[in-house]
Amino acid sequence: MAEGADLTSINSAEYRHTPLHQAVYHRRPDMVRTLIELCNAKDVLNQVLSMTSNPCGRGTTGTPLDIAKGSGSEAIVSMLQNASNGGKEAA
Repeated sequence: MAEGADLTSINSAEYRHTPLHQAVYHRRPDMVRTLIELCNAKDVLNQVLSMTSNPCGRGTTGTPLDIAKGSGSEAIVSMLQNASNGGKEAA
């Protein structure tokens, strides 16, 4: 990060997963939490949360939240909903 990592970069044209998408897909809650914090600090959180991708069978739109819902990870779903609400608890 200190050397300028791009948190909006994608892994390929086919999958279009950012680091956050990958952490969500692989159900890594600690990594998801850290990436949310880093994206927020770099002011790209809303952009990354809205980026669509290949959901690889876990959802339809491929946003990080869609993939998390498709994977059944309630903890990650909650983190992403909280992040998308500006840190306020989802209703």
